[in-house]
Amino acid sequence: MFAPTAPAAPSGRVNPFALEALQNADIKIDDYYSKSWDEFCADGAPPLAAVITVCDSAAAESCPVFFGGPDAAPAKAHWGYPDPSNAEGGDAGKRRAFELTRQAIGYRVLQLLALPLEDLDRDAMRCALDAIGNS
Repeated sequence: MFAPTAPAAPSGRVNPFALEALQNADIKIDDYYSKSWDEFCADGAPPLAAVITVCDSAAAESCPVFFGGPDAAPAKAHWGYPDPSNAEGGDAGKRRAFELTRQAIGYRVLQLLALPLEDLDRDAMRCALDAIGNS
């Protein structure tokens, strides 16, 4: 379990350009929605093995404090990307920025999935996530 140190402020919707980039990559988007940290500490929430922030502004934000002992806290990492919704060039520029961000995150996720996840403890996972974020 964890308690946020600062309230998360989800917008309540996923950016339409993000949904478009996913849809164009043949990724199912039907069940995607904006989530609050509160959803991940509710009764019955699945345990988190890792928390990866991706927005450059998220690196400066307070992250939740996880309780339950040293083995209960997930590995944390930051893979920073500029916010594609701030891209210049109107809608075309934003579409390109969201697609490039989707590709960059996808590349790192492929590296993550290539790890022997079941063999990594939290510290090894954190180191691996940091290495991927620095690649």
